[in-house]
Amino acid sequence: MAVIAATCYAGVEVLDGAGAGDELGAGAGAVVGGASVGFGLGAEAFVRAGAGCELWPAVGATAVLLCALWCAAVRARRRDGDGDGDGDGLPWLAVAAGLGPVLAEVPASLCVVLASRVAIPNAVTTLSRLARKVSLESRRSPESRLPARLRCLMAGTRPRSWLRAHQECPSAALSCGGCQTGITGTAEAGSGHLAHGRLVSWYMGDAEATWRVLIASNRGPVSVIRGDDGHLSAKRGGGGVVSGLSAVADESEMLWVCAALSAGDRAAARAVPGGLLQPDLAGDGAAVRMLDIPPVTFQRAYNGVANSTLWFVHHMLYDTPNRPSFGPGFAREWEAFRRYNEMFADALADAARAAADGGGTGSSAADGAPSGKSPVARAVIQDYHLCLAPRMLAERAPGTPIAHFSHTPWAPPDYYRMLPRDVGREVLTGILGADHAGFLCQRWADAFVDCCAEFLDAEVDRERGQVSYAGHVTGIGVHPLGVDASQLRARAAERDVQSRMAALAEATAGKQLIVRVDRTELSKNIVRGLEAYRELLRRWPEWHGKVMHVAFAYPSRHDLPEYREYTAAVQRLALQIEDEFGSPDWDPLLLEVNDDYPRSLAACRLADVMLINPIRDGMNLVAKEGPILSDRGCGLVLSTEAGAADELGPHALMINPFDISDTAQALHEALAMGAAERSRRSKALAEAAAAMPPSRWFADQLEALDQLAVG
Repeated sequence: MAVIAATCYAGVEVLDGAGAGDELGAGAGAVVGGASVGFGLGAEAFVRAGAGCELWPAVGATAVLLCALWCAAVRARRRDGDGDGDGDGLPWLAVAAGLGPVLAEVPASLCVVLASRVAIPNAVTTLSRLARKVSLESRRSPESRLPARLRCLMAGTRPRSWLRAHQECPSAALSCGGCQTGITGTAEAGSGHLAHGRLVSWYMGDAEATWRVLIASNRGPVSVIRGDDGHLSAKRGGGGVVSGLSAVADESEMLWVCAALSAGDRAAARAVPGGLLQPDLAGDGAAVRMLDIPPVTFQRAYNGVANSTLWFVHHMLYDTPNRPSFGPGFAREWEAFRRYNEMFADALADAARAAADGGGTGSSAADGAPSGKSPVARAVIQDYHLCLAPRMLAERAPGTPIAHFSHTPWAPPDYYRMLPRDVGREVLTGILGADHAGFLCQRWADAFVDCCAEFLDAEVDRERGQVSYAGHVTGIGVHPLGVDASQLRARAAERDVQSRMAALAEATAGKQLIVRVDRTELSKNIVRGLEAYRELLRRWPEWHGKVMHVAFAYPSRHDLPEYREYTAAVQRLALQIEDEFGSPDWDPLLLEVNDDYPRSLAACRLADVMLINPIRDGMNLVAKEGPILSDRGCGLVLSTEAGAADELGPHALMINPFDISDTAQALHEALAMGAAERSRRSKALAEAAAAMPPSRWFADQLEALDQLAVG
């Protein structure tokens, strides 16, 4: 009974402290207070139930359920403060306010079920998240700590050890959704669990934070899927950024911060404190923190700004007589984009401060930290989605070494000026908040520097590769991303690829194969590639029956109307080619739109010619993967507008991506090329493609940061 009384008292104490202006705010006070009072009443109710009071199980279950609903309502109210003005928290408030009278009529048995399945997991998650904030706030500003009685309650040995056991052990008495739905669907501790013990310890305030490298990107290394049985499982994330970074994500001292994109991602993020999960990435790999970004904020930031504006500008895709048109709607989207970047900056700043406070792992020049300095987490922020985050992070965690890397092209000033003036300047100053800004080729780096000089009047030192603005110097570097050849070949030798190779070889019946593997992305120029193949068959009929175009065009961004129409255009043209040239014994084209990674590897192994013809592309890793994988050696038809052209151009057949006749000519030359010449070119292409594997590419960026710190 003393424990029950103390728990209730702690809840009332926090409510009183919150009302008196505690710096953690009334929201946090209400969460802890509500949970404490509810658990206190619930515990007393069940004690009375044991003494034979038949009414008290319902009262106890109702109390616990109401406290959880209270927590949910407060969290929803705080979530509605994200600045998007969508009122997404109001339904929860209505539910919390209206359920009291209803629960009075609920049978005791149902109350017990609701309490065990809904209330307790909700309250546990809420308390766990608050524990993290208590830890970080108490470390950062001692004067804002909660009352001593509550600190003892939150930081005492029993609560902490119970929570850690709860996170690690699926058989804990009050197991929540996080433990029941492990990332690998297994109860084995340390094997892909959603919350690793080290991560929970960090969030509970132990001085065990050892993050040395922080990665931030919109898309993470894994995508979480909820199965029909409710269990969560993970598969490799998609996209070029993930392809490049996954090879270096097997570092135990690395934290990868990303957005929760799918329903499965959000379920995984909500199941553990702070959205931390630790999937198996080549063993005990990087920790992953998924940010549960409000849907409206994410939609406006991702589709409204990142994909419909910044992507279009950097790839020069606009139909300028009609688009873009910037007005009040875009202003709302830009505010959401700011908020999206702020959420990443906040998460990175939390991790950077925790690493600085708890980094007792030691360092040396050999392991990447400047000699004589205490361990500091270095942040490497990825791509155009997070172009504002470097400056935001620099403001939140001064002294943190920051790099930003652009995986896209960069628009030249004459096209970049299409952005609203303030927006264009904010993007540039955001990246210049980093200590190092990296690009995939010199052409894109030069365009960025030109924009800084044109729109910010920044001081540019092209010889030293530096831009000075507002008293800060940003180093500019070129880091062409390559392929880990041995890892890629090993993956392509696995059984699932072998079986798809056999099926594809049977379907193509010994014909020469022109292969392309792309997303149905406007910049990939798939339609003009098909038009060039049609012209090849028209101009050189000797190839009829001897060649086949294998085109894998996987869905991309179908929530944007331009992409849906483009996919339809690809399919229409493919049907026209089949109707014009197909015969009972020859299919000129195999078009597949369903994503199948092993099948893509199989096609590259069988390729005689790889067709890569983007309008503009930051790099294009398929251009590098094809020659590495090709069993017979392949020719490469490559656009001059791909970043990979800088490295692969001397050994490829280069084309103007807008000239379908030029492309058709190059395809003919590649098909007619002698075996010895094709083999020589393919070998040279493979060597160039493997010259900068992801591990070295990433290490070069960290080295550039360290050199700036030493300098």
